[in-house]
Amino acid sequence: YDKTGVTPLIIRNGISQNKIESLSKVRWEKSVSGRKTVTFTGNVGVAQRLELIIEKVSSDNKYDLRIVGDGAARSQLEGFAAKLCPGRVTFTGNVNWHDVIKEYTRADILYTQIGNEFATAVPTKIFEYLAIGKPVILGLPDGPARQVFTKFSGVFTHYPDDVKGLTKALEAALLPMEIDREGNVEMILAEHVRELQINTVVSALEKTNEGMF
Repeated sequence: YDKTGVTPLIIRNGISQNKIESLSKVRWEKSVSGRKTVTFTGNVGVAQRLELIIEKVSSDNKYDLRIVGDGAARSQLEGFAAKLCPGRVTFTGNVNWHDVIKEYTRADILYTQIGNEFATAVPTKIFEYLAIGKPVILGLPDGPARQVFTKFSGVFTHYPDDVKGLTKALEAALLPMEIDREGNVEMILAEHVRELQINTVVSALEKTNEGMF
């Protein structure tokens, strides 16, 4: 802005309204078992740095881990998990949307991480997590994702590849709490719905075209 004198148009990453409204109505019961299930869903790639959560699960017997999805790092991570904690990490591969919802309902904690080199990314998958109303742990570098998601209820963060930070986040996420699921959904609908962002672009283009004639 300082160099061009033009105010930038900010388009937020978002999610479809139908998906958020559907997820916000999903019913689930709180787990009463001693062991807790940490669930990751999405692309199983390099950016997610899932070695960290696998290492943590391997060192703490009260957690199981489910990795839902597929990607370039899956094969390597399967070998890594098999050596560290055989039988404690489940890789489901790609599943359909109905089964993704099942994974959300069976989880105790929802998890994802992005590496420092992807600091500008704002993963839309996290909006799905927030609409479910369960504790969410995010490994996030300083950047837009951290700014966006720390505003929501039930979110616990650590910095990428920080096992101590992850440990503290897991311990905090297991404490009794009331997550403002409704408030999270309202915030997503107000600021992060994809249709609203499309309308913003269309409106800006229409104003630009008007100014040209």
